[in-house]
Amino acid sequence: MAAVAEMVVAHPQTEIGEVLSPSQVRTWMDCQARWMFKYLWRLPDPKNSNLATGIAVHHALGANFAQKVESRRDLPVEEVVAAYREAWEAAAAETDFRDEESPEELRSKGEELVRLYMRDGAPRVQPVAAETSAPASALIGGVRVNLRLDVLEADGTLIEIKTAAKSPRAIEGAHAIQLAAQVLCTPGATGKVRVDTLVKNKMPLLVPLEIEMKQQELLAPEVLYPLAQAGMRSGHYMPNRTSMLCSRRNCAFWRACEDEFGGRVEES
Repeated sequence: MAAVAEMVVAHPQTEIGEVLSPSQVRTWMDCQARWMFKYLWRLPDPKNSNLATGIAVHHALGANFAQKVESRRDLPVEEVVAAYREAWEAAAAETDFRDEESPEELRSKGEELVRLYMRDGAPRVQPVAAETSAPASALIGGVRVNLRLDVLEADGTLIEIKTAAKSPRAIEGAHAIQLAAQVLCTPGATGKVRVDTLVKNKMPLLVPLEIEMKQQELLAPEVLYPLAQAGMRSGHYMPNRTSMLCSRRNCAFWRACEDEFGGRVEES
C-alpha cells in the first residue's frame, strides 16, 4: 500500500475531505477505493454514455428553470432542446462510448427525454430557486458541504431531475441520504422532496417519486458525514468488490484497483 501512503503525504490530513459534496460521500459509502482513485489520486474518470445524457438533460432543463424563477414561464421547447444539443456535444467529446453504442441514437434519445419533461413535467413546476442561480453550502455534523440544488418550489419542496435506464420503484437508501443532505443545505426547504426520473425506455417515461424527510431521515447525514470525513483522512481505503458499480464496464478505475489491491474486477 505504498502508493496510498505517498498520496496521503502529498495531501495533508487537514485538507482531505475539508469540503464534501453529497456525491463524494455517496462514492465513499459505495467504495472507498473508488473515492481514493477519483478524489485523492485524481485519476482520469471519463464519462460514460449514461452520465453524458444525464449531464446534457440536466443542463437544458436547469437553464429553463433558472430563467423561470424570474419569468414564471417555461422557455419554448425547441430552445430548451437546442440547449440540450449544445450540452450533449460538449459532454460527448469527453465520453468513452462502448463499441456497440451509437452517439447519434443516444443524443436523439436524450432529446426525447427533454421534450417529454417540457410537456409533462415543467409546466407544473414553479421554482423560486434553480441550480444555476442558487449554490448551497452548510455545515452538516460539523462538516462543510457544498452542493447545487435542482429546483426549489415556493412551498419548500425540493425537486431533483435525473435520468435512468429503468423505472425506479422507490427512492433507495443511499439516494435518500443524499437528498437529506440537500434539504439540510437549502434555506427554505421543508423536507418535502420529489424525484422526477426520466426513463430511457423505447417509449420514454416520466416517473415522479415523493418522500418527506422527517427527523430520522435528516439525522443520517449528521451522523454519516463526519464518519466519512474521518475515514477519508485515515489513509486506509478498501475496495468494495460487491458494489453494483464494481465492473470493468462501470468503473474507470478497474485497472488501478487490480494493480493496487489484487484480484480481478469482473467485466460487467
